[in-house]
Amino acid sequence: AEKEVAEPEVRMVNGKPKKVRKPRTIYSSFQLAALQRRFQKPQSLALPERAELAASLGLTQTQVKIWFQNKRSKIKKIMKNGEMPPEHSPSSSDPMACNSPQSPAVWE
Repeated sequence: AEKEVAEPEVRMVNGKPKKVRKPRTIYSSFQLAALQRRFQKPQSLALPERAELAASLGLTQTQVKIWFQNKRSKIKKIMKNGEMPPEHSPSSSDPMACNSPQSPAVWE
């Protein structure tokens, strides 16, 4: 339902055309906690559930999809290096993963 047909903006850099990227998404601690909780579930995120989660967090479906892709990639990389996944050990890079208070999944 969220189709953006607009062409990406192009800017000239050193005489070469370069696409202007969207700014990086900054997630609130509430959004991160909810995404993290959903990520703990073993089954993958189905499309209707992704739409619902995105709507409840005030994010786009694409943002939710990308967050999950990045999280899976990060865990894969950690596992490859033979370390414990962040769910099982406190991680300094992701303080919200361990010590955030449980907040309701949907606020209305």
